[in-house]
Amino acid sequence: MLIERILHRLHNRVRTLEPHPAYQAWASTYDQRENNALLYAEERAFIPLLDSVNLRDKNVIDFGCGTGRHLSRCLGRNALSITGIDISREMLARALHKASTSERFMLLEASIDSLPFRDACFDVGIATLVLSHCARLEAPIAEMSRVLRHGATLLVSDWHPENDRRGWRRIFEVPSADGPGVRYSVQSYSHSLSEYRDQFLKCGFLVEDVHEPMIDESLEPIFKRTNMMHVYHQYHGSPVVAVFALRKT
Repeated sequence: MLIERILHRLHNRVRTLEPHPAYQAWASTYDQRENNALLYAEERAFIPLLDSVNLRDKNVIDFGCGTGRHLSRCLGRNALSITGIDISREMLARALHKASTSERFMLLEASIDSLPFRDACFDVGIATLVLSHCARLEAPIAEMSRVLRHGATLLVSDWHPENDRRGWRRIFEVPSADGPGVRYSVQSYSHSLSEYRDQFLKCGFLVEDVHEPMIDESLEPIFKRTNMMHVYHQYHGSPVVAVFALRKT
């Protein structure tokens, strides 16, 4: 019994990976979001904001598009062009599969802090759950500002800094053919909401709106399915995501 407990503990130890290898490993299961309370909360606030933006004849960019969960949503909105960048080739392959027939759709393997685009070439930008993977906010936000035109809309969502104070991590599991999957967490960095605000202002963005989706009754079924109701009750009413609506000045 002791050996079994030790083996179980070793198996369930979570190893932290840098974003590039983490999202390479996560790509095959990233879209399986039934029990992902973070993504559910993020989309609950982010999608209405995205749906309120007029994309007709606009050049749209997704900074860190992953598997294209928001890019594919933009395809039916009459955008002139839709560009997605990501550091993970595996995540981009998933995104390409969703929209490979559209001529308005372009994907590039690139880093958010060194974008391969000329100045002021996009009208709308989105960046979801990506900036917390950057050790510093200056370079990525400056690059987003550089490629967005005057008056452009930027929508940003990210891991709420309160999660770091609780000791939470973004954990995922890689399936194994011969037994239980292996669990990993993605390297991330804590940035306060005031740090985000300050850097947005320094880079020429006006903060028009801020949302902080919290753990509430809409997430209760997810916590029940994952046997985490003790976490639900302990942190009910606490924010888990920060969502910013910004305007390039």
